[in-house]
Amino acid sequence: MDVHNLVSFAGIFILAALAWLLSSDRRNMNWRVIGWGIALQLLMAGFIFRVPAGTRVFLAVNDAVVRVLDSAGAGSRFVFGRLALYVLTLRGQFPTIAGHLISASLLSAPAALVMSKIILPERQEPETLGMHVEPYYEKDSSLFEAIINGADAGVWMVVGIVALLIAVLGLVALVDLGLSSLGDLVNPMLGIKGQWSLRGLFGYLFYPLTLVLGVPLSDVREVSRIIGERLIVTEVASYGDLAVAMKQGLLKNPRSVVITTYALCGFAHIASMAIFVGSACALAPQLTKGIGPVAVRALVAATLACLMTACVAGTFFTGDSILLGGS
Repeated sequence: MDVHNLVSFAGIFILAALAWLLSSDRRNMNWRVIGWGIALQLLMAGFIFRVPAGTRVFLAVNDAVVRVLDSAGAGSRFVFGRLALYVLTLRGQFPTIAGHLISASLLSAPAALVMSKIILPERQEPETLGMHVEPYYEKDSSLFEAIINGADAGVWMVVGIVALLIAVLGLVALVDLGLSSLGDLVNPMLGIKGQWSLRGLFGYLFYPLTLVLGVPLSDVREVSRIIGERLIVTEVASYGDLAVAMKQGLLKNPRSVVITTYALCGFAHIASMAIFVGSACALAPQLTKGIGPVAVRALVAATLACLMTACVAGTFFTGDSILLGGS
């Protein structure tokens, strides 16, 4: 274990501490659940990265997913969704990308639990704790009524999601326009080049967070740009930029590729926040008034959870690991 592994391990607790600082209730923490969540991540990652049997399972899953994608393009896009896209984007430069994405998805579950328990801990005991509750639903009188009601509910949800996406992404574009105009005025006075944008701004803001992931210093700037822009342009564009960076040799250390892959695996961006708000408001309109602050905290928690997953992967990854695609 070298210094980068130690930095990644320390980063797990640094990110947890940052989440605690941003918590809505710092005194009311379920430390047992938080501790088990972190421990579960470490155990899973240790099994995948360090235990021979775990490595064999990892490589078998990677090969299986790649074969499915190769043999059934349309079907795999339906079954695996955005996974038919990430794998095809990066497979040429990163042969074991499919296995890492599945591994990241598994590790992200306890990470999301940990961050949610820290950022927005429960303040009251659930009324149904320890009780067996039968689900309640209103049964439709006929098949056609069920179809009509289901379609109606679905339409309202889609309309809400689309409306929020248009509003939020339009606002992002408007802010970018303002920043670009400001840059055009300020750049000549300061003698600097480049276009100002939220995408670039978040690249700088994520620089210190990228450091605690255990990314080698030579790659921190490029990795922070890729991770930071995900908040604005979604993980699809960020994975594409990661593939370009690998192809152009902008990332000097293979460790950086693995950590970035894990850090990007999640819907932690403004578009997903808009989808969450739109769908929640469509299903439960009474929540509209107070959902804004919760949505922002959810986005922060999701972002920190993705970064924690990257730290866990960085803790166990070594440069000569077969999981990189070598022999």
